[in-house]
Amino acid sequence: MLIRNNTNVKNSLLMASKFPTMIIGLLAVMPMCLCAETIDLQLRWHHQFQFAGYYAAVQQGYYKNAGLDVVIHEGTPEKIPINEVLQGHAQYGVANSELLLARLKGEPLVLLAAIYQHSPSALLARKDAGIFSPSDLVGKKVMMLGEYIDADFVAMFHNERIDMAKIHIIPSSFDIQSLATGEVDVFNSYISNEPYFLKKQGIEFTVINPRNYGVDFYSDMLFTSENELKQHPKRVKDFLNASLQGWQYAMAHPQEIIALLQSQYHVTKSKEHLEFEAEAMRSLILPDLVEIGHINPWRIKYMAGTFVQAGMVKNDNLLKGFIYSSDANIKHYLEIMGVLAFVSSLITAILYAAYQSIKRENRQRKRVAEELRQRTDELALRNHVLQQINQGVTLPELLDELARQVERLHPRMLCSILLLDDNNQLRHGAVPSLPDFYNQAIDGLAIGEGVGSCGTAAYRGERCIVEDVQQHPFWVDFVDLAKQAGVQSCWSQPIKNSHGKVLGTFAIYHAQPTKPLESEIELIESYANLAQLSIEHTRADAALLESEQRLHFVLKGSGLGFWDWKIDSHKVEIHTIDTETICYHCTEIQDIPPQWLNFIYPDDREQVWQSIQDVLNDKRATHKIEYRVLDHQGVIHWILDHANIVQRDQDGKPLRMSGTHTDITERKLAEHQLRDSEQRLTLCQYYGGIGTWEAASFIPKIDKLLLMPLKHTLFTA
Repeated sequence: MLIRNNTNVKNSLLMASKFPTMIIGLLAVMPMCLCAETIDLQLRWHHQFQFAGYYAAVQQGYYKNAGLDVVIHEGTPEKIPINEVLQGHAQYGVANSELLLARLKGEPLVLLAAIYQHSPSALLARKDAGIFSPSDLVGKKVMMLGEYIDADFVAMFHNERIDMAKIHIIPSSFDIQSLATGEVDVFNSYISNEPYFLKKQGIEFTVINPRNYGVDFYSDMLFTSENELKQHPKRVKDFLNASLQGWQYAMAHPQEIIALLQSQYHVTKSKEHLEFEAEAMRSLILPDLVEIGHINPWRIKYMAGTFVQAGMVKNDNLLKGFIYSSDANIKHYLEIMGVLAFVSSLITAILYAAYQSIKRENRQRKRVAEELRQRTDELALRNHVLQQINQGVTLPELLDELARQVERLHPRMLCSILLLDDNNQLRHGAVPSLPDFYNQAIDGLAIGEGVGSCGTAAYRGERCIVEDVQQHPFWVDFVDLAKQAGVQSCWSQPIKNSHGKVLGTFAIYHAQPTKPLESEIELIESYANLAQLSIEHTRADAALLESEQRLHFVLKGSGLGFWDWKIDSHKVEIHTIDTETICYHCTEIQDIPPQWLNFIYPDDREQVWQSIQDVLNDKRATHKIEYRVLDHQGVIHWILDHANIVQRDQDGKPLRMSGTHTDITERKLAEHQLRDSEQRLTLCQYYGGIGTWEAASFIPKIDKLLLMPLKHTLFTA
C-alpha cells in the first residue's frame, strides 16, 4: 500500500523493471503455493459499512494475494462471534469489549487489531422523556444486549454508582422503532447507525455516551483464537495485514465501498444512510490521526481495570498474551529474515535510491505514528484520572497518580505538583521522583516575583519557563539546591480554578538545560487542567461533606427534623429529629395515604394526608398541621409539621415538596396542664361559691354558675 501510494517509489520500480535482476528478485518472493486457504470471518451483525475494510480486502484482492480465500459471515442474535471462533465455526471474528471480558474469564482469545479507537456504543432516549444522564435511567425501561455484551454500559453504571437492579432492563429488539413508538424509554445503539432513523422521522433524541463518564473502550476488535495463532502463525499475520490494507482502502474510498455493498452484498440501506454511517465511523476510527488497528497496551490494561473495579471479573491476571505480537513465532520470522536477506542480495544498485526513499518515508511515518500514539496515551491518561475522580479517590492519591503517569509517559521529565495555601505558601502536593531534601526545602515556600519558577508562576498567575536554572536570576537563591537535586531546567504552569484563582503549580524538571517545544507547552497546560479538576472536585466533595455535617449538627442542636418528597420519582427521605434518616420508595401515589405516613398516629393520618393533598391541588399554599406520632417504644409525641412545594415543572405541576417537623410534646403537655388547672379552678369556684371580678371595670361579677348555689343558700336559710 505504501509503495503504491508513493510516486518516487513508483518511478524507481519502473526503472528497475528494465533489469532482469529485479525480475528474479520479484520471483523469489512470490508465494510458493497458488492454492488459497479457505478461512471464515464472523461479523457482529448484518452486512453494512461498519465492516467496510473486510469487503475491500476481498474486492481488492488483498486476501487473495496473501493466499487466502476468506468467507465473510453475517452476524445474528444467535451467531455471536466469540462463540463461533471458540467452537471452531470460524477462525476469525469481530467483537466489542466483551472480547476482553471473555479473555479475563479464561477464554483462549487473542486480539489482533482495534479498528475503532472509540466505541460507537451509546444509549438513545427520546428528548421528550427528559433523560439526559445515567442517573435518569433509574426506574426506566432500557433495551440492552445484556451485561456480558454491553460491558461499556455496565462500567459506566458502576462509575456513576448506579444500581442496575433499579433499571428495568429489557432484551434488545434490534429495532429502533421500539424507541420511536415509546415501547421503551432507552435503546442501546451505535451512534453511526440508529440516529439516522430517528433523524429521518424527525424525532429529537438525547445521547448517553459512556465516553463522557470515564469509559472509553476500543470497539470492533479483530480477533482469533490461541489455537489458530499456534497452528497457523503465518496465516494470522497474512490475514491481519490484508485486513488492515482493506481498511485503509475502504476509508480512502467510501463511495466505492457503498456501491459494492449495494450491488454485491445486497444491503438494503439507502446510499444516504450508508454515507451517514461512513462519516460517523471516521470520527471513531480516526484514520487520519491514528494508524488503523493501533492497540495501546496501557489502554487495554485500563479497560481490564474497569472490569475489575465493576466486579465483572476478579482480576486481570489473564491479560498477558491477549495482544497479538508478530514476534510470537521466532522461528517463522527468522525464516522470513533469511528470505529477505537473500532477496536483498539480488537488489541492484539502481534500487538503492528507491530504498533510501522508502527508508525516509518509514522514519517519517514512525515519527507521526509515535506522536499519534502519544496523543492516544494522553487521552487514556485523562480518562483514567477522570475515572478515579468519579470513584472518590483522595486528592493526595489523585495527584500522585497523575504525576507518576506523566513521568511514565515522558521518562526524561520529573514532575512536581505544589498546592497554594491560605498564607500564599506552596505546599507539597505530589513529587514522586525529586529527592526528599529538595521537597522539604520547597515545602512552605512563599510565592513572589523571582522566587524560582513555581513561586513566580503562582505569584504572576502565568507560565514561567526557566531553561537553565544555573544562569537564571529567579534561581539565584536555589542554585546549590537544584545542583544537589540534579535538575537544570524547570517549567512551571499555574493551576487555576474556574474563576481564575491560583490553586498551585504544575512543574516539569529536566536533568539538562531544556527548551520546551510547542507540543510540550500544550502538554503541561493539559496536565495542569487535569490537576485543577482533581483539586476542585475533591475540595468540592470535602465542602459538601462539611456542609452535610454542619446541617446534621444544626438539626440535632435545634431539635428539628425535615422531610423531602420527590413526587415524580415517588422517593421520600425523612430525617427524624434525632437525625436518623429513613428512605421510602413508593409506587405511584394517588388518593391513598402512602407507606411513609404509617408512623403517624392512626386517628391523625387522614387529616395529615388531606392537608398535603390540599397543597398539591393548590387549595392552600402551606401544609401546616399538628399531629401525633408513635416512637419505637409506642410512646405518643406531638409534632408540628410545616411544608411547601419547592419545585414545579414548566406546566406548574408539583415535582418536589419539602418541610420541617418539630417535637412540640412539651408544649402540648403544658397546654394540657393549663387546661386542667383552669377546669379545677372553675370547679372550686363553683362549689365554693366564689365570684370573680375584672380590674378593668372594678365591678364585681359573679359567674352565673357560681351564683346558683349561693342563691339557693340564701333562700333556704
